[in-house]
Parts: sequence; structure tokens; C-alpha cells
Amino acid sequence: MVDEQDADFILKLRCDKTLRRYIHETDPSVQRQLEWIRSYKKRECKGEEYYFVFQIEGRPVGVYRLYNISGDSFTCGSWVFSRKSPIGAGILGCIISRELAYEDLSLNRCFTDVNKDNISSLQFQMSFNPIILREEGGMVYFEHIKENFYKVKPIYISRCINLLKSNIR
Repeated sequence: MVDEQDADFILKLRCDKTLRRYIHETDPSVQRQLEWIRSYKKRECKGEEYYFVFQIEGRPVGVYRLYNISGDSFTCGSWVFSRKSPIGAGILGCIISRELAYEDLSLNRCFTDVNKDNISSLQFQMSFNPIILREEGGMVYFEHIKENFYKVKPIYISRCINLLKSNIR
């Protein structure tokens, strides 16, 4: 889970010129990031939100967030992985986070939104056969259903494992 010590890493990701193309603007102030994290930790204690930092060999590589947790649903987002992270790490981060939401939190529906210009993310979301709720303000809004996630998950796990194996050789 994100802690105050992650503020610099999060800012580095969210303020990176390439990575920030399709995400909401972030204030570059470390102090503001620390304030946001302190506020987030209160929401985490209430079970309203979970913000994950993914690490490989003790090195942070990306972040992913579950929020707006209510009833049987949640929203996922803040999905940003370093350009130096292994190919497939971001996909695995998404899969792990959603599985935690579905299994550990007993949630059934996932909402997310994607910038319509972010073609790779749109393709990824569409691969889970979501309900397209609307297109508005340059964004596409989706609802994902747990059962569809489990139909597609094995395909991505297999692809990511093969990618990671090929990078090790």
C-alpha cells in the first residue's frame, strides 16, 4: 500500500512527460502529494480506497488504485507503470488489483474510464467485454463484470509469463 515514503516515486511517474499523456494532471509539489497520501490513508483505514505500489526485486515499478468502493462495485485507476518496468508488469498489476477487489473485497463490478486517444488501454479494456456506459469529454466510461474478468485473465497471465521468460533469457 502507498505510504508517505512513496510520494517522490508517484510524482516521478505522474509528472513524466510520456506517462502523463492520458492521466489527470498532478501537482508537482511533494508537499501536496504528501497531503494527498495522508488523506488517502484515512480512506484506506475506512476500506474506501486502496492504492498499491508494485515492486520487482524491492524496486517500485508502478501504481494502481481501487477507489469509490461502495456496495458491490469499485472504480480502478491511477494505473501508471515506469517505462523501465518489465513488459507485462502493468498488466499483471491490473490483474492482481482487480482480483483482490473481486476475491478479498467480494466486489462484482468494476468501473473505469479511459482517454479515447489511449488506444492500447482502450484495447485492453475492450478485451474484457465491458459495458460501454458512455463517451464524454474525450473519455470512454466502462463497467466490467467479474465473470468476464475471469474469462480473459488466463490469456493475459500466459502472455505476461511468456514475456517475462523471454526477457530473462
